[in-house]
Parts: sequence; structure tokens; C-alpha cells
Amino acid sequence: MPSLLRAPQVQAFLEAFADEFDLRRHIRLRTRVSRVDPLGPSGAAGTGPWAVTVNPLIGHSLARAHSTSLNSDSLCAINSRCFTATGHSL
Repeated sequence: MPSLLRAPQVQAFLEAFADEFDLRRHIRLRTRVSRVDPLGPSGAAGTGPWAVTVNPLIGHSLARAHSTSLNSDSLCAINSRCFTATGHSL
């Protein structure tokens, strides 16, 4: 097995994982989290619930006029920059 996986292998793994655990309905791609605030008293430090404000990315621009507020019991934020084979950022 190679020590570095190619992009199609990583994508296939992530898609299979999301399908296996029914995660796709909870995933928002091309979305920036602009604010996270605790709602009410939280138990242990870092626990929810949370008010989350998100903004969709349109092209390479942040659409601030389209911000949405969501309430969530838990959070998982992934920050990454993906590149195409031609080197363009997604």
C-alpha cells in the first residue's frame, strides 16, 4: 500500500465513510463558519449546544448577505484547501 494516497482514493474513502454512517445530510461543502456561540449553560468545557452562523462560498467569494444561523448539539469543522490536477484551488 502506498504511503500517500492519491486524491481519487481519498475521495472514495470519504464518500464511502459518509454513506456508511449516513453523514451526507449533515455535511455542508463550500461553506464558511463565521461565528460559533454557546447556547445557554454548557456542561464540561467545549460542549454544546451551539449557535452556528454560516455563509456559503459563491465562486471564491463569501456571500455575507446569505448568512444562515443553525443550532447544533455538536460540531465538527474541517479546514482544508483542495487543489485540482492543474493546481487550481477549489
